[in-house]
Amino acid sequence: MRAILYIALVAAAGVAGVAEAQAAAPRAAPGAPAVSPGERVRVWTRDRSYPPLRRAGPLIALTGDSVVLTYELARRRLALPLDSVQRLDVSLGRAPTAHRARVGAVAGGVVGGLVGVAAGLTYVALCESDSCRRRSLLAWGASALGGAAVGAAGGAAVAAALPGAERWEPVTLPRQR
Repeated sequence: MRAILYIALVAAAGVAGVAEAQAAAPRAAPGAPAVSPGERVRVWTRDRSYPPLRRAGPLIALTGDSVVLTYELARRRLALPLDSVQRLDVSLGRAPTAHRARVGAVAGGVVGGLVGVAAGLTYVALCESDSCRRRSLLAWGASALGGAAVGAAGGAAVAAALPGAERWEPVTLPRQR
């Protein structure tokens, strides 16, 4: 049984490593279209007189000399020369709610646990007799665990309710092939 668990753990780590390596690679294979019209893209442009600008919106076309998209803030069609494009990313969507809830639970649990520890230590410091200190150490541990549980529940609820950050993947530009 132990050998089966070890093999499953090694296999899972190998799959995770392959997925991570694939995620780090540029999206488009040589000769393949980098991104399809209609996909949400983020374009970083450079201009000599301004710092790099970031624009996002649905892609209309990606040609050999320009990137055409619907710029969301201005709600208009925007054609950018490919020479001015510093970077092009495609949206992978928002982080899943379950992932955000897990992160929120961990963060909330840590903060709640620290608050519980502080409350318990304050109670221990106020005790004057040995019997009070023994009871207060038990109360200190309970307040730390209780604070962690309440913090984890609150953190998960808040993180799940908030919109997740958009995830982006770099795309190889036609001139970079």
